[in-house]
Amino acid sequence: MDRGEAPATRLLTPRPMARKPPKPAAGRRPVGYNRDAMTSTARKLLDDVLQLPEDERLELASEIIASVDGPPDAGWTEAWLAELDRRVQATRERAEPSPEWPEVQARILRRLAGP
Repeated sequence: MDRGEAPATRLLTPRPMARKPPKPAAGRRPVGYNRDAMTSTARKLLDDVLQLPEDERLELASEIIASVDGPPDAGWTEAWLAELDRRVQATRERAEPSPEWPEVQARILRRLAGP
């Protein structure tokens, strides 16, 4: 992809969804959640965090993951941008047009809703 075109990083910008996938019922935790494996301090912290607005919980989760993820791999950004460029080029070379976002979003939401 010519760097004079829209940069590949623009492809990473998520578009807002029309509706969010359903949340677990009140008082229920997502599948795979094991509260018993936590210390009482961690359980208290989690209870407090779950009271925060969603955007703050997401930011906090990102920071926690980053704290245990380790340093970025050397060359990761360049490799990812090259992969995005490859995908953009492959998409341009396809015979059929790409589906529009609402169609893709609806397909994703149907998969998340289950059978």
